[in-house]
Amino acid sequence: MRRVRFSPAGWFVLLLVLGMACGKPPRPRIDGREVAPPEEELPPLDEEGVPYVDEEIPVDESWVEVDESVLEKVEGDDLIRVGLVSGVRTLTLRVLDTVEVLDLSGEVQARGAGPGRLRIAVARRGVTIDGPGMDAVGVAGAGVLLRVEGEGAHFEAKDNEYPGEMLILRGRDGRLTLVNIVDLESYLRGVVPWEIGRPGPESLEAVKAQAIAARSYTVAHLGRRKQLGFDLWDGVGDQVYRGLSGTNELTDRAVRQTRGKVMRYEGRVVQAYYCSTCGGHTASIQDVWPRPAVPYLQGVRDAPRDESAWCRLSPHFRWTVAWSAHQLGDIIRRWLPAEVDEVLSSKDIGVLEGLEVVERDTSGRVHRLRVVTDRGQWEVQGDRIRWLLRPATGRFPILRSTLFTLQEYRDDEGHLIGVRLQGGGFGHGVGMCQSGALAMAQAGRDARQILEHYYRGVRIESLKGGREQWERELP
Repeated sequence: MRRVRFSPAGWFVLLLVLGMACGKPPRPRIDGREVAPPEEELPPLDEEGVPYVDEEIPVDESWVEVDESVLEKVEGDDLIRVGLVSGVRTLTLRVLDTVEVLDLSGEVQARGAGPGRLRIAVARRGVTIDGPGMDAVGVAGAGVLLRVEGEGAHFEAKDNEYPGEMLILRGRDGRLTLVNIVDLESYLRGVVPWEIGRPGPESLEAVKAQAIAARSYTVAHLGRRKQLGFDLWDGVGDQVYRGLSGTNELTDRAVRQTRGKVMRYEGRVVQAYYCSTCGGHTASIQDVWPRPAVPYLQGVRDAPRDESAWCRLSPHFRWTVAWSAHQLGDIIRRWLPAEVDEVLSSKDIGVLEGLEVVERDTSGRVHRLRVVTDRGQWEVQGDRIRWLLRPATGRFPILRSTLFTLQEYRDDEGHLIGVRLQGGGFGHGVGMCQSGALAMAQAGRDARQILEHYYRGVRIESLKGGREQWERELP
């Protein structure tokens, strides 16, 4: 095995993992019996290594492309475009008010549709809309915009209520994409409660920190998915957004009290990634994904050296997962091709003989993992390790974190019969630890102190101008 790169901070975190509390975790099943993998399909993946939770979002986004020029017709000074559904032939959308239907040149095609359910379908040269007050109206072109005057919820889709406007785009492949057009602050009202939850008033400063981080993430990722017709997905591929569903007084107050506030580093809005639980030490972006190092996204200890980790009360602070050799072998044969070489077959991979930690990063996370079989050896790096070592059962579709120690079980002849991981944390580990932020707030830290702890060197400042100026500040 090659020498492991490991800093003092990394050793500290690894010792935390090794010292998982309250007795030994249960041993894995090592009876050697063949165990079939779960029959249900796991959620599709985003390229950054996070699972989508909405089955309507396709794995392969390339065929959903739209004509980017149409987006210029619906942009506003502070409007965000959020992808709700993509890659479908028909859409059913409930409107809560009467709406206008505009084509993408801005011409009104119909008035007085709704309230009630509208059905939008692909037509030969555009789309058709059918519903209350509208009898199969055809609109030529690349899509339609549904506009409602006034504030509040206007639309219902995916069991959520949404403010703003709805844009339906007809892709080059003849499939439809549903996009919510909403102002930045209303968008954040629908993000914050689903990202950090709805804690009590003692956690207000953490919720304010979340609002500033989410606002920074949003602005820094404007146009990121422009070829799909929007800025951000509404799921964990970007930030979970559910319109006005789930909003409450505390999260709304956090958005209001931080209105327009973002983090900047050297004059540019930061890419404010965040995760559920860091496990004691956050990760550096270049160790997680194949990206350049960013000064404000370098790993930091979750608490001072003489104190316990802020996130220690999270249910994901420490965990154990185990497989029989047959279980893990089946999982690796299924998922290894996606990580190293798509032309590999199960026969090419062969029988699992062991796993080796080749390298750890400075946070203590496994940075390079070697898979050894009777047919060869392959290495998987960074956060992609989570997509390979998937639990055989349970509610988590991928491994919770790469912060783990590995133990193999072998029979008297040295054959692998089981593997157990003892791990810590939940998520990629980059940026703010949400569980740590909540604990810091309850200990009296304010939003600025929380953010400056996790994103070193940033300044909290106000946005200026509108979207055109924001895009000039993109990292």
